Amino acid sequence: AKAEDVLKQMTSRGLTPSKITYTALMSALSRAGHPERAYDILQDMMEAYEKGGIVELKPDTVAFSCVIDGWAQVSSIDRPEASTRALEILDIMKSRSNEGMGPNSLTYTSVLTALARSETKENCEMARKLLQEMEVEYDRSGKENKNKEANGGDQKSMIRPTHIQYNCVLTAYSKSQMPNKAILAKRLLDEMHKHPRWDCHPDTISYNSVLHACANAFGNESIRNESFKIGLQIFKAILHGNQCDSKDQNSTSQDLIQKRKDEPEIPLMPTSTTFALFAKCCRRLLPPSQQKPSLTKTLLLCRGVGMVNLQVVQQVQTACKSESDWEEVAGELAGYVGWKADFRKCKQVPNKWCCNARR
Repeated sequence: AKAEDVLKQMTSRGLTPSKITYTALMSALSRAGHPERAYDILQDMMEAYEKGGIVELKPDTVAFSCVIDGWAQVSSIDRPEASTRALEILDIMKSRSNEGMGPNSLTYTSVLTALARSETKENCEMARKLLQEMEVEYDRSGKENKNKEANGGDQKSMIRPTHIQYNCVLTAYSKSQMPNKAILAKRLLDEMHKHPRWDCHPDTISYNSVLHACANAFGNESIRNESFKIGLQIFKAILHGNQCDSKDQNSTSQDLIQKRKDEPEIPLMPTSTTFALFAKCCRRLLPPSQQKPSLTKTLLLCRGVGMVNLQVVQQVQTACKSESDWEEVAGELAGYVGWKADFRKCKQVPNKWCCNARR
């Protein structure tokens, strides 16, 4: 509201706000959770440009993207209109690309984020479609884009998908209401491995996103079993720092050596989220008789790398049905943290168990 008041004061004093002023105002409104008001400002700019002939106020990519980012920030399962509005603005941008209003990679990232946060199957499929659209557009203008890169051009002005946009789609899968989300996420992860551009190869966030899809999987026994199998494969790959790509199983040692020489390596390393998500996989997808040993081993591994935090402890606590269950699973940790205790208030936990994690 203060930002809008400043704009009113400027106009009341006969001052003409610049495009930078309008864009800053839209950005402030979007960050404050008011994308609809930011869109009204964008409409004012469009009207001043189209009807008033004020060329200086012609909205550009940044101006449109500010508003889309605002819708992405408020998008949720309770606000399905947010992703719809983000898509509508994207369509406007695409239709006016020749006027300097076209989308770039950052624009697509915001739209993909809005779609992912809506948590619907339809928007998950739309996110996948948009990613493919980006690839097609990048291939179509590939020579031009590569020339820009070679000349030190600004990559933000290009529609070049990277692992960032792929991770957005993986997030969409993990949040969606599709029973086979883990299988679809793993399939996209495999596509990332096979991608000809190294900056589309998966990173730790990619792997954690697939693990998230596994942890939230549901459906019949076959889907649940397959989801846990994928989760275990992903978990082991992160722990060992190995990219788990099915195509490598058919490659010779020489092929893999050449691959490492030709491509920058994106390292994998576990985070506290990795352990928390795998613990959730164990408690939700394994039969009760297998949960305790799996959770105990997961917690021991987590302690060993100093990544025990609230997330991890809560998942294991939730899996336990009693204090005795907790003591059996948690082992030494149970001496510092009770079954229903808040980990954040347990100050005596050895630092070596949580030194690499956020409490």
